[in-house]
Amino acid sequence: MFIPIKNTLILFFFLILGGASVFGEGAPVDLAAIEAQDDGGVSRAPVTLDGQKLFDVIGVPSYSAEKRAGDISKRIHGILGDPSISTAAINVVLEKDFSVVMVGDRLVMRVFDADSGVPGFTSAMQAEIIKKILADAFRAYREARRPLTLVMDTVLAILVVFLCAALLLGWTWTVRKLNLYAERTLKHRVTLIQSKSFDLIRAGIVWEGLKGFLGIVHVVPIIVVIYFHLGFVLRLFPWTRSFGANFLNLVFDPLKMLGQSFLASIPSLLVVVVVAGLTYVILRMMSLFFMGVHTGTIQISGFDQDWAMPTFRISRLLVVALALVVAYPHIPGSNSLAFKGVSVFLGVILSLGSSSFASNLIAGYSVVYRRAFRVGDWISVDAVAGEVMEILPLVTRLRSRTNEVIIIPNSTIVNSPVTNFSTLARDRGLILHTTVGIGYETPWRQVEAMLLESANRTSGVLKTPKPFVVKMSLGDFAVTYEINAFCDAPQNRLQIYSTLHQNILDVFNENNVQIMTPAYEGDPATPKLVAKENWFTPLAGTKNAPQRTIEKT
Repeated sequence: MFIPIKNTLILFFFLILGGASVFGEGAPVDLAAIEAQDDGGVSRAPVTLDGQKLFDVIGVPSYSAEKRAGDISKRIHGILGDPSISTAAINVVLEKDFSVVMVGDRLVMRVFDADSGVPGFTSAMQAEIIKKILADAFRAYREARRPLTLVMDTVLAILVVFLCAALLLGWTWTVRKLNLYAERTLKHRVTLIQSKSFDLIRAGIVWEGLKGFLGIVHVVPIIVVIYFHLGFVLRLFPWTRSFGANFLNLVFDPLKMLGQSFLASIPSLLVVVVVAGLTYVILRMMSLFFMGVHTGTIQISGFDQDWAMPTFRISRLLVVALALVVAYPHIPGSNSLAFKGVSVFLGVILSLGSSSFASNLIAGYSVVYRRAFRVGDWISVDAVAGEVMEILPLVTRLRSRTNEVIIIPNSTIVNSPVTNFSTLARDRGLILHTTVGIGYETPWRQVEAMLLESANRTSGVLKTPKPFVVKMSLGDFAVTYEINAFCDAPQNRLQIYSTLHQNILDVFNENNVQIMTPAYEGDPATPKLVAKENWFTPLAGTKNAPQRTIEKT
């Protein structure tokens, strides 16, 4: 069984002081009670001298432990301030219910049975231990203040100051040499790294990082030397000894606490590491699987290749969320109020700013799974047209015909009509169409032939399916014709339209046909009719008449 160090020291001092004779005056000591001793919540306060703890005392509701310890410390300082009092004059006076520790005729303290905190340990025993402690403390106190001791400590402090200054100067000189060496030898090599990496690695950034590392190497040892130097010098003199001890503990106590916390959290950290490792393996396997689906290596019936990466991102989010749920209770500090406060704060921030984020995110995946379009398609959304460059979870990026990058929120795409020029163009062709108004005096067969000839001359128009002409309307002054032609390159439709229009102008000019609607106030003297013999007039420069149709009479 483990005996507390405090109780062990009490017994040790008691035996040294000949406590056998005192045992006869009190009840026998119960060792089992000492081992199981518990203060039971009794308040205690230390009596100190020169910042060093001498012993603890207890308090009562009417006289707190802190107040009692402070009064005892004042009496001790008053006694030590009188050089006429000898430290050998310490004695113990036994009373009925307590013992009194005296220095000559000066009271130090009254000792009660409860001060030891050990059942069976009387006030007389505790007083003898305190007497021994005070004798040693008095000798050390006065020894530290002897002129010779102070002179020796001062000389030692001066020597340490010179030693510290020499170390700092020597280290500064060494670091300066290292900087010169780096300037002379390493800077050129860093420049070579930039050239060999084809400017992927910037020499300036690498050099600044190296200089920052050398600066840390310079400053950290200086701080360490000054820190230990001040702590050592402060602990030399009795007036600053307590501050010097606390000065060194300013760093060591937090480090000790962190070290103990780290050791205590190792089992939980192992759980977190195992969960993180399993999560990484699962995500890696999922990445390989969905990448195979995306590239077509793995075929899944009814599952589009374009769905692979969005599905992977959703699955990855679910796996990571599950891993966080499993690992969260094992994260060090997860049960602390600070950790919970930060979690609540982040939750509030996300809830306030996540409405548009969530709507765009959901809309982005909706766009992908609806297969409204894919990368490379030409689309029109809300009067904005362009080629789809990238479909992101929140936005979709388009490239206009003038090479402008247009960024459209996915929520806008979901809530707006989308025209896809590319979906059917791959298999059936995109129909390009334009209209012209021709007067009634020109045979419709000749107009149709001229429009088909214009389409055949146009680069980018497919030969199959063949172009066709639709008579849209019989207007007041002209017939409206529409030429329809197929193309499989919707990204070039504007150029094809331009070429088609210029060919229509050329063909109609070649055949002396005006593309216009004559406006007049009255009917002409001669009706504008086309004689039947002129219905199949050959085109200019050719002997081929427009195709005859089978007419039923």
